[in-house]
Amino acid sequence: PSLEGSLVIADRLFLSGPPSLTIVKVGSRVQISWPPAVMGYTLESSSSLNTGAGWNPVDGVVNNSVTIPATGTQFYRLKK
Repeated sequence: PSLEGSLVIADRLFLSGPPSLTIVKVGSRVQISWPPAVMGYTLESSSSLNTGAGWNPVDGVVNNSVTIPATGTQFYRLKK
């Protein structure tokens, strides 16, 4: 299935000065990043926003950036 136009997914649950995620489709992959100067956050993903849905750390983040396969529906958030 095509993922074209379905990659604007960021969860912003911060009270002051939230860092913004940048999500860019690169071929069949997605690059997710946030400003390198923003420290102390972990990128997490979930396949659902339902109450009780599990959030898991995203592996492979280096310098506040990661490139992952664009497969299915995923939601992303930064957690401090």
